[in-house]
Amino acid sequence: MGKERKKKKKKPTKTNKVSQNTQEDKEQCCLDMQDGSAACSDNMKGSTGSQDINENGENKTYSVEDLLQKIEECMETFNYQLAQKFCERGLELDANHLLLLETAGAVFLETGEAEKAKKCFQHAIELCPDEGHAKYMYIGQILQGQEAVEAFTKGIELMISTMNSSSKGAAKSDTVSPNDVSTAYCSLAEIYMTDECFDTEAENKCFECCQKAVEYDPSNPDAYQTMANCLMSQEKIQDAQTMLKKGLDLWLGKDDDDTDQVPMPSYESRLTSAKLLLELEDFEVAGTVLQTLLEENDEDPQVWYLLGWMYHLSGQDNTSKKISLEKAKEISVKSGCEDEQFLQHIDELLSNMNPEKNGDVMDDEDDDDEAMET
Repeated sequence: MGKERKKKKKKPTKTNKVSQNTQEDKEQCCLDMQDGSAACSDNMKGSTGSQDINENGENKTYSVEDLLQKIEECMETFNYQLAQKFCERGLELDANHLLLLETAGAVFLETGEAEKAKKCFQHAIELCPDEGHAKYMYIGQILQGQEAVEAFTKGIELMISTMNSSSKGAAKSDTVSPNDVSTAYCSLAEIYMTDECFDTEAENKCFECCQKAVEYDPSNPDAYQTMANCLMSQEKIQDAQTMLKKGLDLWLGKDDDDTDQVPMPSYESRLTSAKLLLELEDFEVAGTVLQTLLEENDEDPQVWYLLGWMYHLSGQDNTSKKISLEKAKEISVKSGCEDEQFLQHIDELLSNMNPEKNGDVMDDEDDDDEAMET
């Protein structure tokens, strides 16, 4: 994967939530008891497992494999804080366990411990540099510039190798799909559009990555969107519109029972689509995409802001523009938003509204460009 897609979180039922919390309390208690007894066993140096007391008052030893299972269970319920504790306990037992290092790195990323995650992935790479693409794709998200390029490039190389081996009948536990490779190329292309944009070959390399992304999975909307973004940076507006439309046609407006429909892109991907559509002045389609985001989360101030901005740019529906911008401000204030530039632009749009002429405000092109960067 380039950037691993996050699965939509499902809320547990009330009954399940109670039992889940009870189990989590037990697991936390187990860890606390281990911490209390660690000094007596000299931090368990040289031991092959982590001792604990079970419900019957008997000693029980947890192996790294046991802890990995606990970590997986925590991750399935999105309890990353407890998963992190199990990771730390496991690493005390075996700091060279490859699967544990990669799993711990992913958990540390979820809990915002980027430096710890980086160390886990780096050590995993040292232990096994030529197998397993995931650690390279993860660390590529942490690193910057040329280091990120090298990580993604190595990860993609291993992904293609794994996919080719699988197609020849070789048994591989580390399965890779064409969509994974396509998404990885999208991630690499984004590096050339950001960190490495001043590289003299960045434009060509970015376009090549986009071509590879489409080539490996022509049904990946993100591939066409990344290509559109690349073309816009090269000021090839018509080509960008064509590419973006190809990607949107894969999923937007399709019936649920349509056999040709691909899964709806991630929330973040659709948000990017909406911004590109506004920049390309395709207001109708932008509005449709923004509505899919509101249906998923109607408490995102950025979506409400973009709706208000869309009404402003299209010069229509002053009432909806006012409602959208006020909603964006209300949610921002309530959530403690600290982006002063974002809030200031909302205030400017609201204060400059002319009730006699819908949308005829703020004609300064510089302000328009600045807003789209928000």
